[in-house]
Amino acid sequence: MNAFFSGVNLPDLLVRLSIGERLELVETRPGVRTRQTVLGLLAAAATGRAAVLREVWRAIAGSGMYRGAREGLTPVCHDPLSAVPVLVVLARLLANPGSAARISDEAVQRYAISPEAVTRIARM
Repeated sequence: MNAFFSGVNLPDLLVRLSIGERLELVETRPGVRTRQTVLGLLAAAATGRAAVLREVWRAIAGSGMYRGAREGLTPVCHDPLSAVPVLVVLARLLANPGSAARISDEAVQRYAISPEAVTRIARM
């Protein structure tokens, strides 16, 4: 999302690069800051529930690392339903702050390429 907010059409550039086009430097809007609140919550969980609650407050208040940053993953102001995954992660972390690594692993497993797929692609 940072690329998008900075004025860069990253998917277009990736497609053009993949078909062998030579790419020129792209003008961007400097100073654009983005955030992913869920990642902040997961990181805060390493030090416990109180840290998770402080992180929630910082995100809501737009303070600390959130100051001046636009939400890239769950833009609740524009898409209220995007609050659902944040609230699910928050509930899991408050119930068990030690679950942060498991939450992260579960997310990665849903989109990561499997070793079997790598083998199949290599054989092509």
